[in-house]
Amino acid sequence: MKRTNNLINAAIAVVFVGVLLYLGVYLLRSFNNGYVTAEAVYVDLQESGQAQGIIIREETVLFSSQAYVDVLAEQGKNVAKGEVIANATDSAASMAEAARIHQLEMQISKAQAATGGSGKTGDDAAVRAALLDLSAAVARKDMSRLYEPEVTLASLVFQNQDTAVDAEQLAAMKVELNQLRGQANTNTTAIMSPIAGLFTTAVDGYEGLNASMLTDLTPESLRALTERREDTEGYLGKIAVGPRWYFAALVNEKDAKRLSQSSVTTLDLGKYASGNVEAVVTHISHPQNGVCAVVFKCRTALAETLSLRELTAEIVYGQVSGLRVPVRAVHVNENGETFVYVMSSLQIEEKTVEILADAGDYYIVAAAPEVDALRAGNEIIVSGKNVKAGIRD
Repeated sequence: MKRTNNLINAAIAVVFVGVLLYLGVYLLRSFNNGYVTAEAVYVDLQESGQAQGIIIREETVLFSSQAYVDVLAEQGKNVAKGEVIANATDSAASMAEAARIHQLEMQISKAQAATGGSGKTGDDAAVRAALLDLSAAVARKDMSRLYEPEVTLASLVFQNQDTAVDAEQLAAMKVELNQLRGQANTNTTAIMSPIAGLFTTAVDGYEGLNASMLTDLTPESLRALTERREDTEGYLGKIAVGPRWYFAALVNEKDAKRLSQSSVTTLDLGKYASGNVEAVVTHISHPQNGVCAVVFKCRTALAETLSLRELTAEIVYGQVSGLRVPVRAVHVNENGETFVYVMSSLQIEEKTVEILADAGDYYIVAAAPEVDALRAGNEIIVSGKNVKAGIRD
């Protein structure tokens, strides 16, 4: 008798039709119910509020009325009292002499390196360091910082060259260099730091503000401070004495109530200070038109904030951790308990939740240890038709 596969084919067809019917019913139910869901996710929420304010430091301005200024001090670095910050001159010829001095120093350095007789390549680490210094100065467009790595690199590179050196020419260059250096000293004025501190060329006209002006600060007097901006004509830089500095800000009255005198809080300055800065609250004014003047004292990140003045900071009041739940998904029963509907397979469950914080469009709820509590990964029903606990229709 001839063998056929009719029975097997029929069985496969029945199974296939059954699967299609199941999927069709499932999709039809989903479409009819129209459930919108969201996954419960564990998050850390930082409670904070924005505050617009101004940074005040103890600062001393450096002036120069001369036409040409060559700044020698390094930006954002400490300088000592009496240290030469810059050389200034009114003469274009003096600037040309400075350029010639630079050229002669380079030529003499190369010539001396070539006649060193070591016959040995310069130290690789020193070459790399000089290259890094040179590229950094070029990237900052800091022409006053090009000289030292340039000379160092030239000396190392030319140290092993067999270039013939004319001793008479070398001696003549040294004589000219000494003469020019003597003339330069008489044609330029050295500008020295009157105090020790951090140097910066960033000036904004608010350097006249100081901590004594923050006593009994009010929202009105704070606004007046921000209008006391002076002309910066002739400013070449300033010295900031640290580490203490202040941030005086207008804070919403509601948020100000979360602060207390002498309490320690955190200011989030973002990229300006590489994150958070610890601060002590030194003053909270009485509210005026819904805002308070609050003064924060900081002892870190002076160098990182040296070029900042007026800014918006985030005042961090605390942090709460829990499960993120859309506001629309939270319901209240007759006992006043809050709960959410969670979809599990073809069943809908009701799970009680404790709201820890309101984040606008969603709540942060407690991650309870109970077995039947809401957990991360649960599928929460945000909206749908005839949602109730039990087996889904």
